[in-house]
Amino acid sequence: MVGDADGALPFPQDLRVSRLATDRKGTFTYTPRSTEHGVYIFVVEGNLTCGNAVLCRRDSLGVSGVKMVEFEAADTTAMSH
Repeated sequence: MVGDADGALPFPQDLRVSRLATDRKGTFTYTPRSTEHGVYIFVVEGNLTCGNAVLCRRDSLGVSGVKMVEFEAADTTAMSH
């Protein structure tokens, strides 16, 4: 959506905004650019589990110092990270 990826809205900062919208249960992963880049997860609708945290509608979670973030969508979920 925002950042330096093809088709993304350019933004003159070291920033990426991505979105996941799914209509199925499943496990998904997100890989930050580096372990120095934090990830902010915001659940718009639905439920997901990330590590030991269970996130519901309008919940958020900050993650840093990781190579990959894995989360499980419990149902139809829309989230940004």
